[in-house]
Amino acid sequence: MAGDQATPGRIFISYRRDEAAYPAGWLFDRLAEHFGPDQVFKDVDSIEPGDDFTAVINNAVGSCDVLLALIGPQWLSMTDEDGERRIDKPSDFVRLEIEAALTRHVRVIPILVDGATIPKREDLPPSLADLVRHQALELSPSRFRFDTSRLLKVLDKTLAELRTPERTVVASTAHRSVADSGAGVRRRSTARWWLGLAAAVGLVAAVLLRPQPQPSVTVPETTNESVAPSGPQITPLPDRFRTAGRIKVGYVAQLLSSGDNLAPFLALDTVTGDLRGFDYDLAQEMGRRLGVKFTFGRLPYFTHSFQALFDGRIDISMSVLRDLGPERGVSFVDYLRNGTVLLVPSQSGGTIGSPDDLCGTTVLRPLETPAGSLLTYSDRCHSAGKARITLMTCPTLPQTQLPEAQHVAIRMCPSGADPLQLLIQGRAVAALTDRPLAEEAMQRNPSIRQRLQVAPIRMDGGPYGIAVRDDDGELKASLESALRAIVADGTYGRILSRWDLTAFALES
Repeated sequence: MAGDQATPGRIFISYRRDEAAYPAGWLFDRLAEHFGPDQVFKDVDSIEPGDDFTAVINNAVGSCDVLLALIGPQWLSMTDEDGERRIDKPSDFVRLEIEAALTRHVRVIPILVDGATIPKREDLPPSLADLVRHQALELSPSRFRFDTSRLLKVLDKTLAELRTPERTVVASTAHRSVADSGAGVRRRSTARWWLGLAAAVGLVAAVLLRPQPQPSVTVPETTNESVAPSGPQITPLPDRFRTAGRIKVGYVAQLLSSGDNLAPFLALDTVTGDLRGFDYDLAQEMGRRLGVKFTFGRLPYFTHSFQALFDGRIDISMSVLRDLGPERGVSFVDYLRNGTVLLVPSQSGGTIGSPDDLCGTTVLRPLETPAGSLLTYSDRCHSAGKARITLMTCPTLPQTQLPEAQHVAIRMCPSGADPLQLLIQGRAVAALTDRPLAEEAMQRNPSIRQRLQVAPIRMDGGPYGIAVRDDDGELKASLESALRAIVADGTYGRILSRWDLTAFALES
């Protein structure tokens, strides 16, 4: 393995989650593969009340050998809730990280993603002006292995030159930007390194670092006995599952413009071809608690999820399904809060700023995304004497829209059409979707990112749930008990952190 020959060293990844969460995650995995997962730190984003965050970041960055600053197209221009550039704020995490690295003479390497370029000196705060002097590397999804191989060679050479043993790799922050290139490499004395390390470990371990992402959630050898760690009691599975040693999971891999990809929930690894994502990792951990394997089988359409359950082809369905309450003989085990958002064309600006602006307009949505609060908004339009909202569901399945037809006007969706592309074409004023999926589509497709934005309208569409047949109550009880155990022992939080979904955690 490449990591066996890697020079020990400490690497800190600085990035803004709004812009570079997925490149940072992929880069973390690659670095962990080469240097070892305990050598890479990512997401130093939790500072307790009363802590001096400047001191905490200084200590964390000061104990590393190299800081990788991920810089995307909006790294410099991204603003806060007051409309001011984040990078201009002295309290901005990314700014603090890079300032600390430059001040402490930590090697800084800018990593340019999505076609970004190094900012001009005059556009940077004075404390970051030296960033423009550092040689940058590009990171492109289309040549990811090649670009990261170049980076690994640079890191190996840099760490070897430092000749300081037993270093670790540090990374940085949630809700951050991508930025920065290194300051000059200077040797630090052994005593200074140990002092910096002790301070960083104490602060980071106690208050700063959330659970570190791991390369994967592993599944132990299955047995016919339920795993019952300390914490909530595990409800044994029905005999037929214990005998079979597995639970068959149905999933769908396509939504909107995502292709065969529901990242960060489910996606095929481009290198190994294996499934990966939050849903997959959570299922494997539930299998570990229940003493069985969760095996995933792909379904062609979301509408087949329930029918496949009734036919017995699958035992459960787990693929960004929403719990809308008991319906059609299916119940749900909820495992994640929803993140429904309303996407609008960027040029629409403030024209869609409130629910009232939707009256008399057409809104698109993929079939698997519930209309939720859109139905309420449409009723409000009608009560005010305005035209109802028209809902275009893709694909159109009239039998599934009969309840919705009491609240909205129904419009046919063109055969085979993609909701986001229809929105870009001007066939509607907005489109409903899930925020994590929309962010992934925007990250991967510059055209979508440039043309669409999230409207400032609160939407609700029900939590994500695992679908189980109503007559499989024992299975549902077992799944719920496994989920409670995962939440209680912190595993749930670690998986959320790995896939940048902490904001959607269940509250109870």
